[in-house]
Amino acid sequence: MNTVSSKCLPAVVFFAAMLLAYPLRWSLLTGTPSPMWSFYRLFGWGELGLLAAALLATRGRVALPDGGKVMKIAFGGFCAALMIQAFAGFFSPPDLFAGGAWVSVALLACAMAKGAPGDFRRLLGWVCCVLTVTSLLYYALEFSTIRTGVTGNWNWSAIALAMAAPGCFLLRERDGSPILPALAAIIAILVASASAPFSRGAAISVFLGGGCAAIFAMPPKYRLPAAGVFLLGSAALLGAFAGAYSFRTDSRVYLWPGAVSVFLDHPLGGCGVLQYESAAAPYVPIGYYLTDFPAARHLHCHNQLLQWLATMGMGGLACAVLYFTVFAAFVRRLWRRSKNSIWALYLLFVFVALGAHGMIDPVLESWPMGGLFCASAGAMAAYAFPAKQVRFSPLWSIPCWLLMGLLLWNAHSYSLHYRSGRIRLAQQNFPGALESFDRATRTVFPGAEAFYAAGRTALFGLRQPAKALEYLEAMPRKTNFVNFEHNHALAARSLTALGRFEESLAHYEAEQQNFRFGALNCFFHSKVLALLGREEAARHKRAQCRELLAAKGLSEKDLPLLMRNEEYDLNRNLIPAEHRK
Repeated sequence: MNTVSSKCLPAVVFFAAMLLAYPLRWSLLTGTPSPMWSFYRLFGWGELGLLAAALLATRGRVALPDGGKVMKIAFGGFCAALMIQAFAGFFSPPDLFAGGAWVSVALLACAMAKGAPGDFRRLLGWVCCVLTVTSLLYYALEFSTIRTGVTGNWNWSAIALAMAAPGCFLLRERDGSPILPALAAIIAILVASASAPFSRGAAISVFLGGGCAAIFAMPPKYRLPAAGVFLLGSAALLGAFAGAYSFRTDSRVYLWPGAVSVFLDHPLGGCGVLQYESAAAPYVPIGYYLTDFPAARHLHCHNQLLQWLATMGMGGLACAVLYFTVFAAFVRRLWRRSKNSIWALYLLFVFVALGAHGMIDPVLESWPMGGLFCASAGAMAAYAFPAKQVRFSPLWSIPCWLLMGLLLWNAHSYSLHYRSGRIRLAQQNFPGALESFDRATRTVFPGAEAFYAAGRTALFGLRQPAKALEYLEAMPRKTNFVNFEHNHALAARSLTALGRFEESLAHYEAEQQNFRFGALNCFFHSKVLALLGREEAARHKRAQCRELLAAKGLSEKDLPLLMRNEEYDLNRNLIPAEHRK
């Protein structure tokens, strides 16, 4: 029977919440997709982390792994980093629990895999079935449009289907041959590639994860030579890929040094999981904007290890040590066994494939791969380490559930108003959009995007610079975001429109620091300097503006083109060919 007993109820609740993180995404299955579904998020990574902690606390007694001194020290370091964040006073609860989720979700999975291993395996199989079926349905329903898959991103959807398809075989009563799950992963990549642009990262990750699983599926006498062949083959494949691939045009490479700089700025507690975008903005080099896919926002540095270090400081290092220790102990256990189960091979496949993909893409912090990765790590810990019974009073769960209710209500109300504002903005209903954005800013834990959208709508939609400035100045106080997209440019233009020229200069300079490739900001900055009578500084800024325009293949006569299409200013690839020299 492929049923799941009540022993695994906490995991059922968690996975249900994970799948319902974006409730409106499932509306496409009804034939009437909801517009802008991604702006309504009920369970963020922080909410899921707190939910896992609340579910663990409710049980009162759980079986956790006894991983020895290394894991205890690393766990202590991780908790210490979170305490530093908590007492620093500028991190919101969603931010704190987003960091803690990397351990709390894995601990919940470990407790379930220890207490009810068969039930947890079947539950994960059912989750994979849901993801596989819905992924295929989404590819079919989006066949005549842009095919982004179930996650809304073609790259992440490819790896999600590749992880879920072989997991469906966990529902089999007997292990059987590992060939069918392997074929399922290969077919999943082919289906995703046929339905959307080919995901090189997903294909290479599946190769690495599948190769590791294949080694441990062999009899012991063949594993060592197979491992040698696999290492040589992987080195050759990655070497060929590196030789044929132009890293100079890859946006991700330019973001990695910035993540290191953010870590050096916040070595102990990090900048905060949800505040990386603000901390990393000043460190984006000008070369980044000469690549193929530059963007105005950078929520992730496209390397999970660097992201952990930047956002959690030494806690990120401790987190990496925890996961590597679990992986090493799990591999050691598999190596000693003469025959490994499909369950163990699947956990290894998911961990290696998602871990490898996480080194070049933000898949581990995207929906739903982060939950699958942590669940696989927790199950691996349950498999590799002896159990240790931990008891505590269920009363600890009461504050967890109360805070959980607050975060859920905040997520619902904030997302509801912000999404409403985006829909009204698309309809050019500027007063209605500003009303919705204003309501979003008044929630308990508002997001920086609501303040930014309100300021932009007030300035450009309603021509109310004073109102726009109110929202832009409130954003750092309410969200701790000093930098968010072009907030300094909006503040500078608002102050300029109000005749407060001297005050606008600091914002023009901050905007140029965050977006070194921006020619429009230099142009407006030079105008304000000229109005203040600082002719030498104005000429210098005008010359800098001409240099940046030349780098885009434009001249000063093309400034009106950039003003009408501001996205051209940072992404020269979007500029029509007839306008470029």
